[in-house]
Amino acid sequence: MILLYRILDAKLLSIRKRPYSGASLFLISMAVFAAAVLAGGLLEPVLALPAYELLLKPSINGINGMAQAMGGSGAAAAASIFIKNITAVLLTIALARRTRGVSVAILLILNGLIIGSVLNMLRMHGYGVKWLAAGIMTHGVFELTGLFLAGALGLKLVLLPAEQLERYKKELCLVITAVLIPIFLAAAYVEAFITPAVLR
Repeated sequence: MILLYRILDAKLLSIRKRPYSGASLFLISMAVFAAAVLAGGLLEPVLALPAYELLLKPSINGINGMAQAMGGSGAAAAASIFIKNITAVLLTIALARRTRGVSVAILLILNGLIIGSVLNMLRMHGYGVKWLAAGIMTHGVFELTGLFLAGALGLKLVLLPAEQLERYKKELCLVITAVLIPIFLAAAYVEAFITPAVLR
């Protein structure tokens, strides 16, 4: 790990001399995620079952358990989904600079691999592409936008020169409060109340 950080630090010294816009970092996050989805789909025979059993199923069980502890209502389900998602992205952003962007890569690649492999597994078991697209995109429009935005915010933290960090942290807090949190609130509401109706 120390060797990896030394290599990353050497690369970052040259990268930080170039300006990066928020839009370009958003597109980079999207491209990394899309590549991981494609890889997950191609590696479905190897990845799908472990991804479901080790990552997706415990996550779903955790959300359901939290929702039941809060009363088991649709609002409780939405709150559980929101807490799980916002905790993951805020932790990723908080660790981004310390890990030299590794936390951002893990968030984007892991989610992409899981989605790609599990979706391909469901397709192979007879679920239609339209059904899968409807199930993902109803809340995915918000959730994936939030994921890519979190990736962009984390990458910017990594790429900024040290002297610009304090000013960016104020901007970061504003974006998280005014944009990122509302996006994940919307995603949680749609996933809890609308997605299940679409999939029936």
